[in-house]
Amino acid sequence: MLKLSHHIFRLAATGLACAAALTAAPTQASSYFAVLPLQGANASQAERPVKMALAGAVPPPATVGVPYEFDLGVLLSLDGPEGTEPGKVTWSVVSGELPAGLELVGNEVVGTPTELVAVRQVVIQAEYASGYSTAGTIASYSFAVPEAPIVDFGGYRAWADGSYAQSCEGYIRSGSESYPYRGAVGDGVYRISLAETAMDVYCDQTTDSGGWTLLMKQAKGDGATLQGDTTYWENGTVLNDEAHGRSMADGNFVSAAFAALPVAGFRLQAANEAGKKFRANGVSTTGMMAFSDTARLEYTDPVGTWAPSAPQWFIHTYYYPNGAKITSARFGFNFAEMIGDPRYAICAARWGWSSDEGSAASPPGSHDSCGGLGGYGSRYGTDTMANNKGAWQPATLYLWGR
Repeated sequence: MLKLSHHIFRLAATGLACAAALTAAPTQASSYFAVLPLQGANASQAERPVKMALAGAVPPPATVGVPYEFDLGVLLSLDGPEGTEPGKVTWSVVSGELPAGLELVGNEVVGTPTELVAVRQVVIQAEYASGYSTAGTIASYSFAVPEAPIVDFGGYRAWADGSYAQSCEGYIRSGSESYPYRGAVGDGVYRISLAETAMDVYCDQTTDSGGWTLLMKQAKGDGATLQGDTTYWENGTVLNDEAHGRSMADGNFVSAAFAALPVAGFRLQAANEAGKKFRANGVSTTGMMAFSDTARLEYTDPVGTWAPSAPQWFIHTYYYPNGAKITSARFGFNFAEMIGDPRYAICAARWGWSSDEGSAASPPGSHDSCGGLGGYGSRYGTDTMANNKGAWQPATLYLWGR
């Protein structure tokens, strides 16, 4: 009715103008047009319908405990009159239910999943603002919250969603059903995250219940590079912490994890021994702290209460390289014999041996030679060791933490 009245008014006005022209003086005529309702492509903008379509897609899988976001807006196409915009679209779930922890907020599915879901089919509808000629559009999407098994990303392993455990043990015993120890498992290089810093480490996931991180290895026949008073022990300086070093191959290696990874205990392994040595820390600490001078056991009496023991691990010998008989030998963790100047160690090791060549006629004196992992001291590598710091390093030594 409004449009019809409008056209009647324009025609009436035109008639008045014609009547006036018959009586008035001749003059230049104005242009007037009759506006009639038109159909189809020439309809006014307000009469055009808004055409909408939602494209199909496969939303990425979500992970329990990890914030999730999926944008439906990029899947929507709009075709309408001038002023048509995505902000005037309303969204709703018309069928199905999103996984627990997720919700539809505007055009986005967001939230943090709280449970595993194999596949959840959800129908979502997009409608344009009221007052426009449109039927809206719907589409079905499948949301899933699967477990994240371990996969090989080429050079390192991690969980399938790209997240990392905090240690080798964290991959085996994550404490979450969403992150199982399944898939590309076993010994090898894994990526861990410490204080939001990612690093690659070599993991022993098969022996002694697994979960061991390789912190250091000392090369066969080399007792000098990782000598116990070097920067590797004192500052945690890394050494060969690259792909070739992160392995069981012979060589010297210090992982960044030695100074950064808190562990509850250590394991010492020799390539020529079936047995291993273990050390519980009592509290979690880094290797650098546990092997520091402030944590070192110092003694002045080589006999004392620290009972001597036959060299039945790693060295398997009763004689020095120079032929002298060993009469007292001890195995210890981060120890040093301090005789004379208290600032200097006579014989020390970060985890290894000290020994003496005394006899019954010549009672045992100072333990003046030492070997194992990180040997050092004023008598380290001297005459009883044939002036060779590598004399008591017959095999690769591996230091692990868990």
